[in-house]
Amino acid sequence: MLRLTGEGGEELLARPRGPKQAEITDQVRFDTLPAFLRHLDDPAEQAAVLRRRLDSLETPASFFYREGEAVRAEEAGDLFREGVPRVARATAKAERVRLREAVETLSRAAS
Repeated sequence: MLRLTGEGGEELLARPRGPKQAEITDQVRFDTLPAFLRHLDDPAEQAAVLRRRLDSLETPASFFYREGEAVRAEEAGDLFREGVPRVARATAKAERVRLREAVETLSRAAS
């Protein structure tokens, strides 16, 4: 059976307290973070990480660019390229709702 060392346990808690920016902005990397956030005892620390993700999702971004300008999904000119940002937009909308709810719950618990 594998066991964490004391140092390993400290690292396991340190990473969710201060995730790298890529762990916040990248969907795949972020998806693993909540599994470890629950191990933090402080709801304010948990909420701070979720706020960073929410801020990231509220920052305008684009998947495609033409001559340095962002191209909207509807302007991609390709059925398949149009789908990528449309699905991402819908997913981000649902995630923002969930993050706001979680931050509100955690903020009440921290008070």
